Amino acid sequence: MSTTSSEPSPGHGWTPQQWLAVSSPHRIQLLALLDGLGEATVNELAELSGRTAQSLYPHLDALVNAGFLVMREPAETGKRSRIYARGPALSVAPVDPSTGNGNSNFADMGALVLHDASARLRRYGQTTEGVPNPSGFDAPHRLIAELTWLDDDRRRELNGLFTRIREVIQEGRVSRSGRRTNVLLYHFPDVTLREAKSTRRGEGNGQANGHTNGNGHTNGNGNGPGNA
Repeated sequence: MSTTSSEPSPGHGWTPQQWLAVSSPHRIQLLALLDGLGEATVNELAELSGRTAQSLYPHLDALVNAGFLVMREPAETGKRSRIYARGPALSVAPVDPSTGNGNSNFADMGALVLHDASARLRRYGQTTEGVPNPSGFDAPHRLIAELTWLDDDRRRELNGLFTRIREVIQEGRVSRSGRRTNVLLYHFPDVTLREAKSTRRGEGNGQANGHTNGNGHTNGNGNGPGNA
């Protein structure tokens, strides 16, 4: 998930109640959609997400209660669909940059998104088995899963490319032409199992080793939802 108008303000990170509100991949997807669209009716969100409007109401209510979304009744007489828009919580970075509080929750949220995407990917593979695909720039799917080393300059360059990719995603979301497509982007410092165990025992200093897993998904550096 990402913001499109501006980067979130640092604030003090999300509250435990807000982290609980985004403990569902369906809610994360709704935040991503509304983060890009600005506002939408429940029927529009149902069309975009491929779910029924009735199934979305509990998720939308939870996001409204957590401050991620605001809801208003339609201004035009005769229209019954509620309108949902970005709430104030989306203007606050999920992780407190001064303390790092929220890093674990942010990683858990990313893992949740990846787990949901794996199910979607398997469905795609099952339904397209035996169907010829174009290659090169016309390929309908592509995977990059790499382990690399990034210094500050290369990390900034990579984040700049992420910004351009988000622009392409937003353009597609507005035009809604072509086929609904999942795009996953995530990069994060690699931590070995030994380092993780050492940190838990209090022997390590809690710092990652600087390796970065470039398998395509945004890190926990303060990019908010929708930032998904």
